[in-house]
Amino acid sequence: MKKLLIVALSIASLYAYKLDTFKEDIAVDVGKIQGIFKSESANKSQDLFELLKDNLDIDLMTKLVLSKYANELSAEKLAEFKVIFIERLKKDFSSKIDLVKGSSLELVSTNIDDKKCQANMKVDYEEQTKEMVFKFRKVANECKLYDIDILNTSLITSYRAQFLDIIKQSGINALFEKLK
Repeated sequence: MKKLLIVALSIASLYAYKLDTFKEDIAVDVGKIQGIFKSESANKSQDLFELLKDNLDIDLMTKLVLSKYANELSAEKLAEFKVIFIERLKKDFSSKIDLVKGSSLELVSTNIDDKKCQANMKVDYEEQTKEMVFKFRKVANECKLYDIDILNTSLITSYRAQFLDIIKQSGINALFEKLK
């Protein structure tokens, strides 16, 4: 599962794509990601994050992981959370990059409807082929990544469960401290 998480986070470079070239652009980035996985670079984690970082739909992700608590935060605290959450994603990503050893990744299909775009992938994991679904929100003429399903488990749902558990037990300030 840890290996699949790093592959998924790596593919999070599939952040924002133009609608008219969605499938082609994702296919190109999947090739770039595989190249980084197979490289001998000492900075794989940094290389991957640089490829992926710019167009993540952090606003939607923040609302989804904080649930009703997002509306209770001041604009300043919400902005602070976004910075902390991005750093958390980077840390999770960096801590797991060494688990990836030339994973085989393939784009299977893409779908675009009125509100969402989706990229269906498969990856070889522990001598089996596993499915991953990358979910994008349509924003203007782009698709921005907001969630990844790995083995039928949503990354956002996992973070939300962790975060809400901390908030319920110790309060929102404890979540901020724990994520720092």
